[in-house]
Amino acid sequence: MPESTVENALQTVANQPVDWARAVTIFILGVGTVFAVLIILWAILAVMKVIFARPAKDAPAAASAPAQNSLNSNNKQSSRKMSTPKKIAKSAPQDENELVALLNGAVAGYTGVTNLRVKSYKKVK
Repeated sequence: MPESTVENALQTVANQPVDWARAVTIFILGVGTVFAVLIILWAILAVMKVIFARPAKDAPAAASAPAQNSLNSNNKQSSRKMSTPKKIAKSAPQDENELVALLNGAVAGYTGVTNLRVKSYKKVK
């Protein structure tokens, strides 16, 4: 007759009032534990980034400075200023090499990355 014992236990639990103070305390401890573990994991990842990060060999130190400035600024706009062209091209690129150079320059200017390599491109109609 284990079924009646289980039913009796459920009846006893169902008839007892809920201790809300204890329930809220358990909830706060559970959520606090989750956030504490997340903070510990974040700290471990930050330490690993410092230990295992490799400095960029190809990029000069001056190239990484604008990226750091834009990350540290509180403005919504980037603190990087792009130079304006002195002469604006009136015609489309004449050959494929000019087009690849144009695309490479546009992407490099927009992203701030200087060591790009265009492998392929597709014209959009």
